[in-house]
Amino acid sequence: MRVYSSTLNAFTSRLKAETKKILNEEMGFSVKRSRFLFNGYLYPFSIVAFESKDKLGYFNADNFQIGINKSLVYLAKPEVLKNILRHELAHMSVHLKHGDEVQAHGVEFRETCKTYGWDKNVFGAYGDLQKENSLSSAPEFEKILSKVKKLLKLAESANTHEATLATAKANELLMKYNLEHLEDKESEHEEVFVKNVYEAKRSNVQMSALYEILENFYVQPVLNRGQSRAYLEVIGNRTNVEMADYMAKYLVSEFERLYKRSKLKGSAAKNSFIRGVAEGYTQKIKEQQKEHPDYKNELIRLDKVLKSQVQLVYTRMGSSSSSASKNDLTARALGRQAGENLSIKKGLSKNAGPKRIGYKS
Repeated sequence: MRVYSSTLNAFTSRLKAETKKILNEEMGFSVKRSRFLFNGYLYPFSIVAFESKDKLGYFNADNFQIGINKSLVYLAKPEVLKNILRHELAHMSVHLKHGDEVQAHGVEFRETCKTYGWDKNVFGAYGDLQKENSLSSAPEFEKILSKVKKLLKLAESANTHEATLATAKANELLMKYNLEHLEDKESEHEEVFVKNVYEAKRSNVQMSALYEILENFYVQPVLNRGQSRAYLEVIGNRTNVEMADYMAKYLVSEFERLYKRSKLKGSAAKNSFIRGVAEGYTQKIKEQQKEHPDYKNELIRLDKVLKSQVQLVYTRMGSSSSSASKNDLTARALGRQAGENLSIKKGLSKNAGPKRIGYKS
């Protein structure tokens, strides 16, 4: 899960400047702002901080992103950080020259390091740190998540009224939690989290439906594209991002189950049905939220916080549009009805903020 804050953004900006230097002076690439030249093509690159218990860095070949574990902000010496950057840049170089058909730390990786004059401190840049440092993250959010899990377990009830009440109570609990921690989120040191919750070869109706539902749960969904995949990310604090991740996984299987039960046939009917499910469920959530006495004022406050969180991640975002496909009005109406009766079931995981649509290219 990627992490952003004013401190971490300053850290990654420093690492980006160091990366440019390594690319240019040690690897011989021509560097222009956030791109470098290889075989006549300009490739983008970015540096992000992330949270993980079991890894200190990564290279993502789909979007040329290098991730550095946020623990290294406080733990690693400058030269160790440089070696970790070199290690990930070696992976990038191997990918450019050999694709993904070679072993991660095989012969090609070692030869690449030697080509650039990098020794065993780069080959095994993580070895000593991995032994010395514990990468545990303290879960401060277990109480709220435990309560939400219990409520959503009630949503498995065959009694439709009981299931709907349980889902409504879970949403109310999340809103209260967000409002109680509003001052914390307004702190400039508050960490903002980003997680990919769904991906496919290209944008599709399921992605749009998930977007529509998740924007009602105090996260900012963002449609993003890599070289070969489309992604749905969510931005927010830890609990809300983890909640959205759970919901996305549950909803994808629920879309399929509800569609099969509808007995409809054909891709146009299926797409229209899924759109209808999103519309119906979103309408139900909005009606439940309006029952809260200060609904409008509170959502305005939460929306302000979420916008500031998004600014830490993306300085600008464009708008998205729905994918064009045939509309089956009967299927859409059936989907809307199914969405109105949909209850989130089963377990969850971890923290909160409100809504809007964006495309980050």
